[in-house]
Amino acid sequence: MEEAVLEHRGAMNGEHILACLSPSPTNKRVLEEAARLARSQDAEFTVLYVKTGNRNRLSGEDTLRLRENMDLAERLGGRVVELEGSDIPYEIARYARVSGTTRIVIGQSAVRGRHMFTRTLTDRLLSYAPEADIYIIPDRNAQPQNVKKIREEIRFSLMDILKCTGVFLLCTILSELFRRMHFSEANIIMVFILATVVNSIITDYRVYGLLSSLVGVFLFNYLFTEPRFTLFVYETGYQSTFVIMFLVAFITGNLAERLRRSAMESADIAYRTQILLDTNVMLEKIRGEEEILGAALLQLEKLLERKIVFTRDIINGPRKEYEYTVLKIGRREIGSVGVDILHQDLTSQERNLLQSVIGECTLALENDSNLKAREEAELQARSENLRANLLRSISHDLRTPLTSISGHAANLLSNEAVISPEQRRALYQDISDESIWLIDLVENLLSISRIENGRMQLQIQTEELSSILEEAAGRLMKQAKDHELILEPSEEIILVRADGRLIMQVVNNLVGNALRYTPKGSRIRISASQKEGMALVCVADDGPGIPDREKEKIFDMFYSISNTGGDTVRSTGLGLSLCRSIVQAHGGAIWVRDNDPAGAVFEFTIPTEEIEIHE
Repeated sequence: MEEAVLEHRGAMNGEHILACLSPSPTNKRVLEEAARLARSQDAEFTVLYVKTGNRNRLSGEDTLRLRENMDLAERLGGRVVELEGSDIPYEIARYARVSGTTRIVIGQSAVRGRHMFTRTLTDRLLSYAPEADIYIIPDRNAQPQNVKKIREEIRFSLMDILKCTGVFLLCTILSELFRRMHFSEANIIMVFILATVVNSIITDYRVYGLLSSLVGVFLFNYLFTEPRFTLFVYETGYQSTFVIMFLVAFITGNLAERLRRSAMESADIAYRTQILLDTNVMLEKIRGEEEILGAALLQLEKLLERKIVFTRDIINGPRKEYEYTVLKIGRREIGSVGVDILHQDLTSQERNLLQSVIGECTLALENDSNLKAREEAELQARSENLRANLLRSISHDLRTPLTSISGHAANLLSNEAVISPEQRRALYQDISDESIWLIDLVENLLSISRIENGRMQLQIQTEELSSILEEAAGRLMKQAKDHELILEPSEEIILVRADGRLIMQVVNNLVGNALRYTPKGSRIRISASQKEGMALVCVADDGPGIPDREKEKIFDMFYSISNTGGDTVRSTGLGLSLCRSIVQAHGGAIWVRDNDPAGAVFEFTIPTEEIEIHE
């Protein structure tokens, strides 16, 4: 909290203190003085480290000290920033201008330059950033930077020596070929300069470029100047030739080595930038907490090139071989991301990259959580709206048959003596028809009650399709006394993975609609077949059919064809909508088409169950 307040006040008063980080033993004093200045001025406090090509070749002692200085900077409340570049003063000045730094705190190095024409880091920083106030903390005990750089560059390895030897061997052979072909000495000199450039590129330390320049001059003198195979020369002009050759080879080799390092740094930056962009795009596309976490951890492994783990335990900081960072969704902590630090601690730059990816992951998780909450709210609103519509529709539809049944019953009780047998049978038939209507309505309501959160709740088990159709047809026979109901069972056994009660409800609704909308004497046919791993059930009639303009609407809830025409057919508009919900919940589909020559055919599919035969 204090760090947040400090940063906020610094932003308000415009003060920004920038301290320079280094592996120097006395850099701790620089950081402490800078932190003390930031606290006294209520200023924003940033600690900057410029990574050069030599960073990966720091000694173990310097690497450990640099890590300690970074930890100290963070404990002092500083925000550690790591940049890459070959010119340290220029990078410091450039960052100071971009970040609005008002004061720079830096240690005074003991170096005065490699020769009289060079300036110290502090002198160059003064020229690059004349508008900033620069505080110089004496660093008299620090080892001169030129001596340290020389020590860093003078490192030998057998592989690099073999590489250089091979290059000079090939160049010597090529130069001998040029000599025998009577090429001028200038061409031979260019070959050895080329050898120096190649050696500077394929090796890691600048000492090889310097040695290659000397070896190239030596080989040219010893092998290709008169007298050959000696270090003497007849012509006096060769001494200047050797000097110029050495300088040209050394300068070009040094430039080639700098270009190689710059190219490597640029490629590294481009690689990390591309991974960060890919992470952003990837996390925007995927849904679900597990998928988002998996993608983020995979990108972290690519970015840091370390082993990454995730645990639901809340752990913060280093533990054994991993350093953990807590992952949150809003204020809720969901787990910890661990980065392998068994062989090397995380650098400040790696920590920044880690925080960037975790920030993207957190944002994606929050967006996913908000989207789920919004979908649940919309689903709840639709459910409430559906419940209200159902209550309005049912209350209206129940009133008519109940009133009719109650009236017929009262008439029978009151006028039993004067009612003729024909009238009594008609009243009984009306009561029976209204009762069937009520039963269908109640069965649909029971099926609708199994819809939770917009999804049909199924009780799946293996069923034999013909048994389901036979039971449905048996229940419909009495209702279909004025129609011809035909059941055509499949010749083969069809097993389905289904909720038998709900599939029977689908058949009942389809046949019930056919009975309701076709004239007496119409033929209704129920059949089943199997095709491409799906069971196909057909309910066909030879009635008036369904107009094309109605085919896309009849599966909508509360929609009925009778709404557009006469009112002789009563319907709640729930049956076909419920059929579609049940079939889709099983992973199938339902549709309607015209029958030939007249009528309509309703068809739906449900998945079949494979039969395993064990001999």
